[in-house]
Amino acid sequence: MKKNIRKILIIITIFITSVIALMVVLPLMFPEAVSDQMKTISKETIKSEINFKDADLSFFKHFPNLTFTIYDYAFKGSKPFENDTLIGGKELSFGINLASVFSETIEINKLFFHQSIFNILTDKEGKTNYDIFSGGDEIATGTETATETHMSIEGFTITESRLNYADASLPVVFSINNLEYFGKGKLDNNLFKLESGIYAEGVDFTYDGTGYLKNKQLKAMMVTEINLDPLEITFTNNELLINKLPINFVGSTKFPDSGIDLDFSVVSGETDFGNFFTIMPPEYDTWFKNMHFDGTSKLTIGLKGLYTNSLAPDLTLKLRVNNGNIQHNLAPNPIENLQVNAGIDIENLNFDSLELKIDTLSFKLGGETSNVQFRSKGIDTPYLTANINTKMDLGLLTKALGFSTTTMTGNLNLMANLDGTFDSVRAIIPKIESRVYLTNGSIQTSLYPQPIEHIEINARIDCKTGKMNDLRFEILPFSFLFEQQAFSIQTKLEDFDDLRYDITAKGTLNLRNIYQVFAIENYTITGLLLADLDLHGRQSDAEKGDFKKLNNTGTLGLSDVELHSADYPFPFIIPKATIRIENDKAWLKNSQLNYRDNTFNLDGYMQNFIGYSLLNNELKGNLLIKCPRLNVEDFMLVTDSVNVDTISTTGVIQLPDNLYLTLDADFKTIDYMQTRIDNFTGQVKLQKSKLSILNTRFTIAGAAISTHASYLPVSSKRALFDFGVKADSFDIKRAYNEIPLFREMATAAADAEGLISIDYVLNGKLNEKMEAIYPSISGKGFVKLENIQVKGYKLFSAVGKAVGRDSINNPNLKAVTIRSSIANNIITIEKTKMKVFGFRPQISGQTSLDGKLNLHIRLGLPPLGIIGIPMSVTGTADKPIVKIRKEREGDKLEGTEDEEETVDKPL
Repeated sequence: MKKNIRKILIIITIFITSVIALMVVLPLMFPEAVSDQMKTISKETIKSEINFKDADLSFFKHFPNLTFTIYDYAFKGSKPFENDTLIGGKELSFGINLASVFSETIEINKLFFHQSIFNILTDKEGKTNYDIFSGGDEIATGTETATETHMSIEGFTITESRLNYADASLPVVFSINNLEYFGKGKLDNNLFKLESGIYAEGVDFTYDGTGYLKNKQLKAMMVTEINLDPLEITFTNNELLINKLPINFVGSTKFPDSGIDLDFSVVSGETDFGNFFTIMPPEYDTWFKNMHFDGTSKLTIGLKGLYTNSLAPDLTLKLRVNNGNIQHNLAPNPIENLQVNAGIDIENLNFDSLELKIDTLSFKLGGETSNVQFRSKGIDTPYLTANINTKMDLGLLTKALGFSTTTMTGNLNLMANLDGTFDSVRAIIPKIESRVYLTNGSIQTSLYPQPIEHIEINARIDCKTGKMNDLRFEILPFSFLFEQQAFSIQTKLEDFDDLRYDITAKGTLNLRNIYQVFAIENYTITGLLLADLDLHGRQSDAEKGDFKKLNNTGTLGLSDVELHSADYPFPFIIPKATIRIENDKAWLKNSQLNYRDNTFNLDGYMQNFIGYSLLNNELKGNLLIKCPRLNVEDFMLVTDSVNVDTISTTGVIQLPDNLYLTLDADFKTIDYMQTRIDNFTGQVKLQKSKLSILNTRFTIAGAAISTHASYLPVSSKRALFDFGVKADSFDIKRAYNEIPLFREMATAAADAEGLISIDYVLNGKLNEKMEAIYPSISGKGFVKLENIQVKGYKLFSAVGKAVGRDSINNPNLKAVTIRSSIANNIITIEKTKMKVFGFRPQISGQTSLDGKLNLHIRLGLPPLGIIGIPMSVTGTADKPIVKIRKEREGDKLEGTEDEEETVDKPL
């Protein structure tokens, strides 16, 4: 017996040793054959670039599979991502059917990815990086040639890897860290059937820049079918567990010639209500640990339809909660018996068609019941229906929900019924009946140590017909105490077609502290607001000037106010200002506004301030503004990241369209684009976004100027302007040095000295940098050379050289009037006569704003100029070409037309 056992052990030992020896020897016997076949299969099946550092053939890498492994590998993506890595990592092993090693066809049946990264990308046009397969006709599946290869994947393993998915067309970013994936299936004739399991520790999901999942755990069992030609992915049955939330995911993705055809359904199934909160971002983990949830819930998400440049699928979401309870560990009362039946439908992923349906939202808190029914369809002109009845203790609510940054108290009683369309353009609103009562209220946030307390609200909104003349709004009152300073307001507004108002407000607000409590985004403000208002009247009486029927009195004061806005790089500062109300006017006396180094002193009044404040109607007014120095560039729109040393402008200056103001201005100095203007006085009118400058006088480059101008922004990056100027006897050299626009348009003045006079009118467009768009400029006028000494002007030098007279090079010109017009980037000069050292030249022709010349000269010879020499001048102002001949058709300069579309706000 012992001998038999010994023989058996010897046989087993010999067998195992032989098998091990064979496993070691076989890879050594066929390395080149296997390597050649692997190169063949990669060329026949993959059309992207493949790189790796090393390779080997072994049984022991993924025992008992014979595998061909490549190390430090990278597969490049398809166009337009051919320079980016699609798949790369430490190891990729190809499992090989052992029997196929001895045949003419080597069969790959398994893939093993270890410490790899998968990057699945789609650009904004829908182009992907994973179209790397050559196609079914190029993958051999029979025994056609001696070098034939065959790929039939039956197993698929990923360990310690990462998946990145980014689709810029949606836009979606999805990533999985620490990915462990085990799949089995078969890839044959471009059809890949896969059964798989997934485990991952870190799952992130972001849509349109907003993170919805962060570092979540994922477990999944999935059945997937992938057709590679044409590409189609079918998710037959996929059971996922994201943290503790179970999800079943089925659907398909097809890729027709245009777009992507989607049909997905995601269902959470009936699950514990608390499981929904396990997928919240990590910053809520502490909150979740202190919360208790009961009840069941179900979430359903559907996405179905074609996604192209013009089409998008339909999205549906449904949520149900039954018998839900929510309670923080330290809360005395739970939110109980929570019932929810709600949904969202977005047709064609067009949010203008968004339909929100809350058929049921009810719960109990502290013995009181709240019920909400609400529906909204559309965004721009939504149709709204609502039935809301709630009565609750806000203190119990914040404790039950475990709010850590905000604490509220007070008894809230809210009733609201809505039915109808809201359309601000057609002045249509839903039928409304609502009441809001809050007693003994307070609110405190973690951003400020003191609460807003003693909040009392008694408000109502009613409109039985859905018309603005039937709308009634009352607050009787709204009051609170903050930092021992009381504030109260009572308001009664009726008939918004002809507003009848009764408003009283009294109290002091510390704006800095209020801002800290609520932290309004993109703004910070400090200072005090002091209100003592008593306003009673009707809007039509103010508009008709029937001021006896108005009873508006009171003051509104500002003290040490400083406003920081994301739209401007520097704060607006009001050291002190008092607005005094008298019937239809709000008077402003001895007030100051500072912005950076700009200081404005304001005196005047505003009219129709009630209609402007409550209805956004037109505001009329008269102001006297004095400013010692104004820097226009300080007020230009700026980029998101502002450097106070180098401000980059990105838009024209915008003006409101509901202001009708007349400003009498007295600015000592104005700086604009390296140009300085002194002693600016005149009248400025602002009407419907158009700024007009009338009867204006100022000094620029030492010259006294009278001018008129207008400015009208027509978009965020374009504005229209016109400009008329008269100037007598100003220094041309100083103007050239100090006025950039003059320097760019009058290049011939570079070396001139003396006095000139101008009478010119221009109009055109400004770009987003507040610079003139030259092809858009048109105008006409004259320049009078009163006593100009021209030095080194290349045009005269070239003419003198052509006729052999150096005396023409540096002429002194007196009483020469040059009339011209501008259009399409071309200045057309009318025939101009002058005297130069006995010669009598006549000049006409064209010059472009970029310096090109097409001038015609008749050089009258002494003594009377009866005999003349015709000359043409072409080339540029820097390199004029003078020829003794008459003008030719080919010399004509072609203008550059302004190709931008006609703006919709004419001057």
